Amino acid sequence: MKLNLDVLVNKCEMIRPRYYTIASSSVFAPNLLTVALSVEKFESPDGQRTGLVSKYLQDIFEGKSTLSCKIFVKESNFGMPPSDAQPAPPMLMVGPGTGIVPFIGFL
Repeated sequence: MKLNLDVLVNKCEMIRPRYYTIASSSVFAPNLLTVALSVEKFESPDGQRTGLVSKYLQDIFEGKSTLSCKIFVKESNFGMPPSDAQPAPPMLMVGPGTGIVPFIGFL
């Protein structure tokens, strides 16, 4: 059986969207959106490899690529307690899977 390119491409999985947590505050800088990410690096039998999307975004940021990407922002589930409460209630901040990034925006 001969495999043609159309069949091969149709069998490949599409690259799924990546979700990143916003690391900036819309209260402090309403016209600025900052995203923090780390470039995934790992060893493979072919040598050192990097993450597909994180490396792509790093290349754009560093000016090594003239490509661009679409960004979609969805409403946040994070919120600070009211600042007018006296005494100020203590906060327990937990980052399940998000790491430190959302706390950067809070700070």
